[in-house]
Amino acid sequence: MIVLLFTVVPRDDSRRAEHEDMTRRMHALAEATPGFVDAEYYDRPDGGTFGVLRFEDEEALAAWRDHPDHGDAHRRAVEDVYSRYRVEVCERVRDANFTAVTA
Repeated sequence: MIVLLFTVVPRDDSRRAEHEDMTRRMHALAEATPGFVDAEYYDRPDGGTFGVLRFEDEEALAAWRDHPDHGDAHRRAVEDVYSRYRVEVCERVRDANFTAVTA
């Protein structure tokens, strides 16, 4: 499994709506990509977003990353929407889960 961690921070509050729209569109694109597993998003104190996307393999991630709509969104983000971003791509080494049994 491939795990993509990302942080994006809008340039200012006037970019918030576009940032949120871009996040929704890129999530929908990821969901439509064969090999997409799941995603989680968290609001950051600085107004940005931290996200975790999981794909079955590098090919699935590449299909999402290389989609023309993703490329257009990335260009727009760098040119006008985000003050900074960070992306880390990791390969899962271990997975452990626990779910409490409730009565």
